[in-house]
Amino acid sequence: MNQTYEAITVKPENGLVGVNLNFSEIYERYSSGFDYASIGRV
Repeated sequence: MNQTYEAITVKPENGLVGVNLNFSEIYERYSSGFDYASIGRV
């Protein structure tokens, strides 16, 4: 289960919980020909 990836965390300013977006997976999809607009819907 050990996994490394580049990510960005989006969290409300005063919130306790955030969401991590796996940028490594997004980059792989984009570089393999996925349409940029469709990446966010996957």
